Amino acid sequence: MEQPLNKRLYALDSFRGLAALAVVLFHYTMLTPQAALGFKYGVTGVDIFFLFSGFVVLISVKETATFRQLVINRIARLYPAYWAAVLFTGFLFWHYNVHTQDELVSYTKMLLANLTMFQYYLRQPNLDGPYWTMTYEILFFAFMLLVFLFKALKHIEKIAMAGILFTAIHSYFLKNYLPEIFYSLQNALPILSHFALFMAGIIYYKIRTEGATGWRVVIILAAYLVQLSAFENGGMSHFYISFKEYFVILSLYFGIMFFMVYDKLNFLTIKPLLFLGSISYPLFLIHQFISRSVIMAVLITYEGYSFWAAAAVALTASIALATFVTKVVEKHLGAFIKNRLSAKV
Repeated sequence: MEQPLNKRLYALDSFRGLAALAVVLFHYTMLTPQAALGFKYGVTGVDIFFLFSGFVVLISVKETATFRQLVINRIARLYPAYWAAVLFTGFLFWHYNVHTQDELVSYTKMLLANLTMFQYYLRQPNLDGPYWTMTYEILFFAFMLLVFLFKALKHIEKIAMAGILFTAIHSYFLKNYLPEIFYSLQNALPILSHFALFMAGIIYYKIRTEGATGWRVVIILAAYLVQLSAFENGGMSHFYISFKEYFVILSLYFGIMFFMVYDKLNFLTIKPLLFLGSISYPLFLIHQFISRSVIMAVLITYEGYSFWAAAAVALTASIALATFVTKVVEKHLGAFIKNRLSAKV
């Protein structure tokens, strides 16, 4: 029988902050000599974000009574910070990169498509690098909506295992023997390259609330192996690190999740990391273009700053902006959206 969570899993918040910082530093050092100092491993930060999403979204689904309220809650959670990031980055992109009428037309299409969060399916490029992950988050949420709609939460472990097996067939059998089908599915559902991580996050929640069983450990192990097999199928990791490096990092992430659900990492729940965790979503969304293409480029090229001095300024600015988005935009616009949509019949 499931036991209710009687306290927030603060270690998850701390690791979310650490993962966001790792991604930020990866983007700052991307394609530079500094990446070799270990910052290149930040490219895998999205993997642990997807593990967290499986864990957290299942909590939301189980705690929400209606389909409509579930959709409203997710819109209010995802869109305010995302819109703020798109509009702010969009202004900077327009200022620095749009100079002709044709460029303005292309830019307008891209901006409007990005505001929907469905730019991938609208065949428009991402305005900023991290936005590709939002397609995965939307697809996973759509998957969970179907589970909720068909009242299948009681079968979520079997569904997770079926999803992992389907991903295994896709990443190995179809890729090697039916490549046309593999690429068609991958283009239609890019989440397949990381779907096993979301499923593993679901099972970690079950372990947290109901305890470990042999079956749940088997599902976790299957998700781990399938994700390794999907290393070259999507995402960014295979462009920057080797399979051996990915093996070590992914093993670390799955180990962290086990220790986390058993409250063995609470020593990391310190204020600086909890703060980073609280602003991790806006920080993840907003840091790349403003930092690399604007702040660091200007300071290094025109002001003579060293790489690390420019990076420090960029990080400070990104954290300040993410804090503003969290405290003002997310708080007020999120509440407004939730109240207005909930009030409509």
